[in-house]
Amino acid sequence: MDAELEQLRTLAHVILTAETALDTAYAALQASASALLASGSWSLTDVSEASGLSEGELLDLLTLGANNRALEQMFPEESPDHEGPGPRGAVE
Repeated sequence: MDAELEQLRTLAHVILTAETALDTAYAALQASASALLASGSWSLTDVSEASGLSEGELLDLLTLGANNRALEQMFPEESPDHEGPGPRGAVE
């Protein structure tokens, strides 16, 4: 049984690592797309095609980012040692 638990821990760690990498990639994509659009040199269609996202998906990503920043300002993040529910709090 110990081997099965260790495998489960390993899989959970892999998922956490992948989620972190995706979060980082989405943040970079969002920042890049936002900067390109803000420059005025590129249209929504140009940025959408370059990102591989539809215009709606790109707008959702940009809007989500703005909403997340507003929420982070309203509700500062808990201390790093806080273990909340879900996989991120459960896996160390």
